[in-house]
Amino acid sequence: MAHVSHSNTIGWKCMAWVRAAKCLVCFTFLLLTAEHVLLQFTGTTTSRFLLSSRGSQAKQLDPSAQDCIFTISAFNNFGFVKVFFENVRIHNPHYSCFIWVVADNSASWAEGAALAKQILDTSPSWLHVVTADKLQAFMDFSYLELAFRYDMQCFCTAIKPSAFSYIFQVFNAQKVLYFDNDVWVMHPLDEILRALDRYSFVITPHLTEPYPVDGLIHDERTIMLAGQFNFGFVAMARSKSVFVMLSWWAERLRYYGFADPHQGMHFDQNWGDLIASYFGQSEYLILRDPRYNIAYWNLHTRGDHLSMVDDKVLYHGAPVVFMHFSGMSTLESYDIEGVSQHQNRIRMSDYPHLRPIFEAYLDMLKNKNAMQWRPVPYGFKTFDNGQEVPPQMRSYYSDILDPASRARGDAQLFKATVDTGNPFALDTKQGMSLMSWMLASPHHLLIDACLAGWIPEFLWQVYRQRPDLQAVFPEPFDRNSSALVQWFTLSGPRELKLGWMVPLVLKEQAARAAREIATTPRRMGVNVFGWLDGVSGAAESSRLVYASFVAQTSRDRLPIAALLLPRTVVHSHEAQEILVTRTPQYYFNVFVANAINTPEIKASYPGAEYKDHYNIALMSWELEDFPDTWMQYVSAYDEVWTPSRFVTSSIKRSPLYTGTPLRTMPFGLDIDPRSYQADRSI
Repeated sequence: MAHVSHSNTIGWKCMAWVRAAKCLVCFTFLLLTAEHVLLQFTGTTTSRFLLSSRGSQAKQLDPSAQDCIFTISAFNNFGFVKVFFENVRIHNPHYSCFIWVVADNSASWAEGAALAKQILDTSPSWLHVVTADKLQAFMDFSYLELAFRYDMQCFCTAIKPSAFSYIFQVFNAQKVLYFDNDVWVMHPLDEILRALDRYSFVITPHLTEPYPVDGLIHDERTIMLAGQFNFGFVAMARSKSVFVMLSWWAERLRYYGFADPHQGMHFDQNWGDLIASYFGQSEYLILRDPRYNIAYWNLHTRGDHLSMVDDKVLYHGAPVVFMHFSGMSTLESYDIEGVSQHQNRIRMSDYPHLRPIFEAYLDMLKNKNAMQWRPVPYGFKTFDNGQEVPPQMRSYYSDILDPASRARGDAQLFKATVDTGNPFALDTKQGMSLMSWMLASPHHLLIDACLAGWIPEFLWQVYRQRPDLQAVFPEPFDRNSSALVQWFTLSGPRELKLGWMVPLVLKEQAARAAREIATTPRRMGVNVFGWLDGVSGAAESSRLVYASFVAQTSRDRLPIAALLLPRTVVHSHEAQEILVTRTPQYYFNVFVANAINTPEIKASYPGAEYKDHYNIALMSWELEDFPDTWMQYVSAYDEVWTPSRFVTSSIKRSPLYTGTPLRTMPFGLDIDPRSYQADRSI
């Protein structure tokens, strides 16, 4: 029996530990090598997550969890919606929460109401259909406001955050995935769902590699304008951060969900750029794996690596998860030769190996007759009388409710007067209808013009966009107003396709003529114009003048009316207990404004109406010499008042003074006598 010494035993153990250490080093090297290969394939952020997601800390996928997949469209895209969900279900059979949010109008007055009902009645039993009105409980404003402000495509994207909120709450969803319905899901989405175990948001960038500088569309500049992340796919997991983001996002899309990349707006997705700024890196995953969201915007680098083998689409031999066929179809037809109507960089002739992929998707759509429902009229295209909403009204409605328009006097009046909750209604129970507002005289004017200077607000919006009308009718609120209205009644039906509005315009014209006969001649009294609700020295001056006339009225029974001058952005405004009107029903006008404000006053006061009044301006000035360039504004009035002899002298001293009557009229003081009573309690 061989003898083994204690020292040899120790040596053997040491050698075993060395071998184990070497194995550990080899295993670590192999692991790092594998990660390096995966990094090359998927990108740094994603690959590190994919490795760790398979570790012991990764949550097991629960087939019974309420994880939902949804898309949004109008009724006319129902064919694409069905094809989208059928593909999703083929590769994700263990999920059952599939939701179609219908961004359309199913009300009885909608033009396509009957077809809409047919679609709702024939939709698959496994598909949950949520109409836009169901989202109202998750909005702080009327969903009809969005439907009127935006066209069909913008409306579909503007309701996206509210749709997320609805699904999280009503379906008690833990994870929610949104896809555009021109997406082909080709593989299980489990990796995304596992990612949502760790992250609140999963988003995909448009680009992971640069474009060449060659003048083709798209390039990096257009991508930056459209947003660095494509929101044709976005996934969220229930969390506090998600609900904060959804509320913030919905508030932004209320006003800024339109599509104009040159203004930095591209539907809903520009706002997604701020996720990386507003949330920590542990909250979001930028999914850079090239097998996800393959589309025309990244085919310049990914297209060469795509192939179709045994009816499966592969990227570098690995299965593609989903492709996005944005811009491949119009409402009437398909075009795979140009790949997408939104670009000119990629042509099918340059990537012939892509043809089988695009043709396979096209065959799916054709086999399912996806175009069948394209003729369904968009329900929010018309007023509730079935007549189409003119684009000028949509843009006007959007602009006047924009918070950036808060200083506009007409914006304040609009919010206080019009029933903004349902702009589609021609008759409303609360407030004025939008249509009635658009038939009144333009509201940027200081007054509601009489017949001689009247054109409807709607016609003014058309006029502003038509240089040809401006050339033919240069004075729309004076000598050309009647001719401009006549042009609309004769040419509107043909040029604007708005024949249905002509009777409404003629009815309003007749009503104004009747009112004018009834109120002629003008009664004696004073119309005081000023920034009566402003927070400034000029505004306080106007209130003092108004108070002086009110005091005079109580003694001499001189009637008075208060009218607002155009608001300015630089001054604040606050509510005052002064009843204002837009009807200058009395003969005398008193404008409490300085000379420099005259051009704006004249531009917003119809000339025909201005001439029918005796016009007085109360002007202030601080220096001895009144500016020569302003003397022409002194002559624009029948009479000028000043608050002191100093100001009167500065105007009279000017060599350009033409003799306009000047009167020194100091401001009255609103004094409460009780504040001057002696305190005898001491």
